[in-house]
Amino acid sequence: HDTYLAETEFNFNDTTDSFQIMAAKETELLIQYAIEKMPARQRDIYIMHYKENLSIPEIADKLGITRENVRSHLSNARKFLKEILAIIAAVFLS
Repeated sequence: HDTYLAETEFNFNDTTDSFQIMAAKETELLIQYAIEKMPARQRDIYIMHYKENLSIPEIADKLGITRENVRSHLSNARKFLKEILAIIAAVFLS
């Protein structure tokens, strides 16, 4: 599966200006903040799937919930992060 902002890393080179570096670091912090602000179960499932690389069936078995419930939590987590990124983009692009 794809990583979904789980391990956000920004690579900088000699042509990267200080604004780009600052914006990338702030974005990374905002993503971490957003993950921390997710409801506890949603955050746990997001971390298990994207950071610990557990499959949906593994998470469902581990937590004693249905696979559909895991999928729902992951979908809601992605929507939440997309909303946060939209806000960030609006601020930086305005």
